[in-house]
Amino acid sequence: MTLEVPQQSLEFTLQDLRQMINEALPEAHLEIQIQGGDLQQEGITRNQQIRNLQISDGTVSDILTAIVTRANPVAATGPGDPTQRLVWVIDPQTDGPGPRVLITTRSGAERRQIRLPAVFGDPNAGARRKSAGKTLH
Repeated sequence: MTLEVPQQSLEFTLQDLRQMINEALPEAHLEIQIQGGDLQQEGITRNQQIRNLQISDGTVSDILTAIVTRANPVAATGPGDPTQRLVWVIDPQTDGPGPRVLITTRSGAERRQIRLPAVFGDPNAGARRKSAGKTLH
């Protein structure tokens, strides 16, 4: 997929991404939910600005990672850096026909006992996602 965001809030960028994916792949039934309370505890808002984001031929996971990296309130050396507080995870409690992505924080994922995708430092995440039958590649 290709995504270009000159400047837009985290919330609207994620809405646009969800719409783009579901229009291109109607069978995906992708949901994206911002966990506002988790973000608030870390001083992050839905209005965090995404600037100058350009991704061509990226996977959904690449795009989600780029979005949360750009919206992180402090510069991190990469998604695996512990200062990268803003993360995305696949909700294991999804009861819909497609995956539900939660935009949360490292501490929010830990509280929910949801392991982070490998890009954020969880080496077992890829195997678990595939075994759950819902992937974002």
